[in-house]
Amino acid sequence: MKKCKMCKCEIDNKAKLCNHCGSDQRDICRFVKVTGLINIVSIVVLVFSYTQSNNARKEKVLAQEANISAHVALHSIDSLGNRIEILTKLNAEISYISTHRYTITVDGGIKYPEIFSNKLDSLMQIIEPDRDKQQKWKEKLNKSK
Repeated sequence: MKKCKMCKCEIDNKAKLCNHCGSDQRDICRFVKVTGLINIVSIVVLVFSYTQSNNARKEKVLAQEANISAHVALHSIDSLGNRIEILTKLNAEISYISTHRYTITVDGGIKYPEIFSNKLDSLMQIIEPDRDKQQKWKEKLNKSK
């Protein structure tokens, strides 16, 4: 006779289960029960870790998209600021030109006072900062006269 591993009652040497408490007397079964519990805990921890990692990855993607949107908006604001500055300069130049007299010639052309050539050059620089393109525009204007 041997004693039960759980309740310590005497049982047959070949018994696999205790007659009193029903516990399994084989060492392998206890090992499986203990490791099974460890495996279940490990799986729960693994699923929790995966969920947290997946959420963190989604948050990172959202943060990157927000960062890109912020940069695009900032660039748009800078571009708009530059356009407003150019339009303000254009408005000042056009106001100056419109307040001075000009003459319409017989062939339908417009004759401006001499001071307008400087103002028109200033206006051209505001509209087109590239000097090569300015020259092409001036050539086209001279051909149309």
